[in-house]
Amino acid sequence: MSRLSLLLLALLPGLLPAQQTLIPRYRAAELGDPDAQVEVGQYYVSQAHATALARNLTEARDWYDRAAKQGYPVGMLRLAELHLRDEPEVRDPAEAFRWMDRLYETNHPESGCNAALARFYVEGVAARDGRVAVGADPRKAYYHIILQQAAGSLPHDLGLLRADLRKRLSPADVKDVEDRAFRWVEDHNKPALRPDSE
Repeated sequence: MSRLSLLLLALLPGLLPAQQTLIPRYRAAELGDPDAQVEVGQYYVSQAHATALARNLTEARDWYDRAAKQGYPVGMLRLAELHLRDEPEVRDPAEAFRWMDRLYETNHPESGCNAALARFYVEGVAARDGRVAVGADPRKAYYHIILQQAAGSLPHDLGLLRADLRKRLSPADVKDVEDRAFRWVEDHNKPALRPDSE
C-alpha cells in the first residue's frame, strides 16, 4: 500500500462527520417519511446545541404540515401544538382546532384531542383576523369531556368543568350528550364500557 493510500485512510474517519447531514433524517423527510418530517420539525423547534442554525418555527410548521397532511397523527398533534404557541408567526388557534378535530375524527384519543376540543368549545375559537372561527358550545364541550374520560384520563380542570357543565345543561341535554358520546366510543373502540355517571 502506498503512503498516499495510508494517508487517505488515516484522514477518512475525520472526514465522515463533515459528510453527514446537519439535521438527522432530513433526506428521509424530503423523501416523504412522515416520522422523519416530524423529527425535522422538532429539530427546528428545539435546535441541537451543536449547530449554528437558529430556531425556525415557520420551518417547523412546514415540516409538521407535510406529515399532518399524510394523516400522520403525531404530525397533526405537533402542528396543532405549534399553532397554540404565543409566537405570532405560528399562532393560529383556528388551525390548532382544525387539526385536533381531525385527530378526533380519525379516532386518536391518545393524542388528548378530546381534552383540547373540550377547552376550545368552552370559550370558542378566534381566527387570525379576530373573527369567531368556532363558537362556544357547552354541549360539544361536555361531549368531548366524556370522550376524554372514556379514553382513561380526565385532567383536573376538565373534571371541574364537567361538573359545572352538568349543572348548566338540562338533564335531557346531559343524557343526550352522554348517550351520543357512549355510542361514538362503542362504534369506534369495541368493546366500550359506559363511564360512570354522577
